[in-house]
Amino acid sequence: MYEWVDYYFSHLMVERRLPPNTIASYKRDLASFTGWIRWRSIGQWSEVSDIQITKYIGFRSRDGMSIATLQRELSCIRSFFKYLMAEGVVQMNPGKLVRLKRRPRKLPYTLSQDEIKKLLDADFDRRSPTDIRDHAILELLYSSGIRLQELVQLSLVDIDLDERVLIVTGKGLKDRYVPFGSIAAKAIELWMSVRSLLANENEIALFVGARGKRISRSVVRKSLSDLSDDVLHKHVYPHLLRHSFASHLLQSRCDLRGIQELLGHENISTTQIYTHLDINAIKDVYRESHPRAKLKR
Repeated sequence: MYEWVDYYFSHLMVERRLPPNTIASYKRDLASFTGWIRWRSIGQWSEVSDIQITKYIGFRSRDGMSIATLQRELSCIRSFFKYLMAEGVVQMNPGKLVRLKRRPRKLPYTLSQDEIKKLLDADFDRRSPTDIRDHAILELLYSSGIRLQELVQLSLVDIDLDERVLIVTGKGLKDRYVPFGSIAAKAIELWMSVRSLLANENEIALFVGARGKRISRSVVRKSLSDLSDDVLHKHVYPHLLRHSFASHLLQSRCDLRGIQELLGHENISTTQIYTHLDINAIKDVYRESHPRAKLKR
């Protein structure tokens, strides 16, 4: 029975080509569910019903799991049974019959354009190769809106400085073209002029760490966190630059479909959350500016 779990993860890795971090998350969620199934002495996947999955979700809820975690685990269970249906192991997907209350979707926090400018115009020590690298990374993250994982995966062949375009490998190992601005291009050109001082021979990564190998996500996070603490006195993480990139494009009346393509979102609904940010900004302007917006006491 449990061999199908191994087959499922092989399917995710080979056929669906999901990134290792995503597969690791699926494994943790499914391990919890299969452990509960063993404890209930269920011998076949076809014996699992929506009632049992509901009981499992209740068990996890009493264990202190948040709504977000429960929704993620239920999504994993549904995906697993969808695979079992395709393989003819089960006749139906019991996870589809289980419903959870929706958690309110939080709007992503973004930096203002003034905060972005202050962060990117910070006084970097241009004599240090690592500072030149970090400045180029920040400029590229905000200029392109790419994910942190996409940034660290960039190789020298993935960037065209003349055309100012990247070939980015996103989720599901799908490639897309992403443009970036002239200021980011200049920062990268400066980095390329000193890259050989850090990079090992034959290293193909665009950005490298102190050991000369491809830079890690943790190094980028720490660099950005240290800088933002000094300059803005607040914590800034790489994905916040992505949120800010999308929000600022929308404020400049960029087409939502265009933003979807730039961000690499599979569904437009994922991109639409930024429209709420724009609406809130418009409301703030209205409340502050319109003479009849507020009651006068």
